[in-house]
Amino acid sequence: MMQLVQYDNRPEKLQANGDGSFRYRWNIHAITVEQPDGESREQWQCNEVIVYAPITSNKILQAAITAMCDRDREAKLINDFNSISLGLVDVNSDDATSKSKAYSDFLLERAIIKAQVDADCKELNVQ
Repeated sequence: MMQLVQYDNRPEKLQANGDGSFRYRWNIHAITVEQPDGESREQWQCNEVIVYAPITSNKILQAAITAMCDRDREAKLINDFNSISLGLVDVNSDDATSKSKAYSDFLLERAIIKAQVDADCKELNVQ
């Protein structure tokens, strides 16, 4: 499951960690955080993953998608969808509708992340 990370300053999209790994960050946006004293201050929130060198757009995309949905869950979504497509599950059932929607939601989120990774890699000159 993807987790949001918060920073006091705007983080870089791609940052070397000094150990052969890099942090890739996307969905970077400012948020307002209320302090205990009633004051508010700006922080930065984003999703991030660790990717090991050599850095490629495919490795970044794979890490981001795996953070969104681990491979076991992705395989289950695909298997459920295939069961519906092959008629092994009553296509009119609530279960089939739910499973079909779950896979469609995954594909939509994957497309959004892929577009972001593609744009960031082009900006960062990562092949």
